[in-house]
Amino acid sequence: MIVAPLTLIAQWQSEAALWAPDFNTIVYHGSAAARKFIADNEFYYLEPFVSRKDAQQYKLKNVTKFHILVTT
Repeated sequence: MIVAPLTLIAQWQSEAALWAPDFNTIVYHGSAAARKFIADNEFYYLEPFVSRKDAQQYKLKNVTKFHILVTT
């Protein structure tokens, strides 16, 4: 997790892409609706992409889809 001022969010996203191109980096910023959408769709594995059993186990174990989270 990288917590940065709003003016540096894009820079941190670029640095993550440069230094860790294989990592899944997400930017957690925006309106309440946008943040909820990100949390609902980008934090944990969902059933269409993994089995229901695996999705439940990953969520219980707090296994996230992202490697780097950039936020303010």
